[in-house]
Amino acid sequence: EFNQERINQRQWSYSLQSNNTFKLGAGFSAELNAQYNSPETDGVFKRKSYGQVSAGLMKQVWKDKIALKLSATDLFRTMRYATSSESSGVRMQQNFNLDSRVLLLSATWKIGKELKSKRKEHQESDEQKRMRGGN
Repeated sequence: EFNQERINQRQWSYSLQSNNTFKLGAGFSAELNAQYNSPETDGVFKRKSYGQVSAGLMKQVWKDKIALKLSATDLFRTMRYATSSESSGVRMQQNFNLDSRVLLLSATWKIGKELKSKRKEHQESDEQKRMRGGN
């Protein structure tokens, strides 16, 4: 109830998301991510659907110890916030068209030694011995 007015705005809503990574060779990989949110209700407000697509390109360098990545979010500027409501004879609409696009350049450096589990290597060799009929 809102201002003595019964509000019944039940609605199913859902979100879809897809994250994809593609190995391109020569130390390159690409990412393509998409998100969609269906229309939904929140109290007296009805929100319109929205979504976004992001992409990135990454290059491994210096014996795969450094990863350089260039990525961009909301490529098509579709991450818009729009709601409407009607209650007690008052109609309201909100539209926010803020620029949510971001271009990001990042570098990741792996430091230290790469640790390998000697126990796992030992277990694998024991397993191989058993398969050959050894003890």
